[in-house]
Amino acid sequence: MEDIQELSSEDASQPGQATAAGQENQMLPATAEALSEIGPPIQPFFHALQSNPNNFGVFADGGWDGNWYIGFDACWIVRLPPVPKSDYVNAYVGAKLGRSKTRPHPSKRGQKEIIPGKIYMAISSTPAFTTSQSFFLADTKDIPQEADTQLPVLGAGHAEWFWAEVPMKLVNFNGPNFLAIWSPTENFLSVSSAPILAAAVGGTGSQAWINRAIHGSAPRHAETSLETPITYFQPALAMKLTPRNTGLVYIRGFAVDPQKDFVRASFSALGEDLSMAWLEAVPTADGERPEWKRISPYLRHPPYIFDVPNDALPNAHFSFRGAAQDILGNTGYSQPLMFNVTEEQPDEDEK
Repeated sequence: MEDIQELSSEDASQPGQATAAGQENQMLPATAEALSEIGPPIQPFFHALQSNPNNFGVFADGGWDGNWYIGFDACWIVRLPPVPKSDYVNAYVGAKLGRSKTRPHPSKRGQKEIIPGKIYMAISSTPAFTTSQSFFLADTKDIPQEADTQLPVLGAGHAEWFWAEVPMKLVNFNGPNFLAIWSPTENFLSVSSAPILAAAVGGTGSQAWINRAIHGSAPRHAETSLETPITYFQPALAMKLTPRNTGLVYIRGFAVDPQKDFVRASFSALGEDLSMAWLEAVPTADGERPEWKRISPYLRHPPYIFDVPNDALPNAHFSFRGAAQDILGNTGYSQPLMFNVTEEQPDEDEK
């Protein structure tokens, strides 16, 4: 059994920060008068077949799935009009996803595991998509799972929006923007194994298509890309563009509490329109500065409390930190806490 001992936070490799301004310990305005001086709220521009992201509530939450799975052989495509010109600084492509699938766990009786797989999106000014226009969007372990009437499913829930940042140069301000979504996972060939894409109801004229002739990548040729038009339902594929802003996200009260089989970490996040929070860790070794990696699921709502199994932690010396992000993409981090994983020594009477 492993024993996790807190060392210190004084020599952590990276200080806590709020990316739009610098210090974790800055105080947010505390009075109504101070808040009024901030000015009107800044919102991202949501660009989809319907302008309200909350309208995409069909298929991916539960009930009839419509066979709207994202697959190795199923690529969904939409054509969006030109993006209105404005002072945007960041661009994202995204989709509302739900109902990732599970299978019986091979070694834990009565339990299930998520069927592993990945989802990608692409953006282009034509219905032909290259590798440089394609971006990783989500892993099935982060997509809400489909409920089971016979066994408990811990991760079942409402479909969520996932976003991937893309270069601004790919955004078309003078012509159409085509978005595509698919999976390179070979066994995602039906609704029994693949996650589901959400949709909105209504709409006249076809600005969406499904291509079932792909093999794990988005269509490369415009003349054969738009295979089957979709009517009535509108796929939950979108662009999000964020203007220049001074938004800040602050992490407060970051604490780590080692337990026998897991480590519990918790914190509070302050900011406007927070969208998600997570936990990161990084191994710490002399002469090396490896990248921080997320080791927890995304939490979309407070309280931000994470239980991380010991076997999911980095080996030996490592550091923890909490992170949260708002809908504009501003991210804040806590001060890291350094830990050491050591093997627990047996008691004398057990030798």
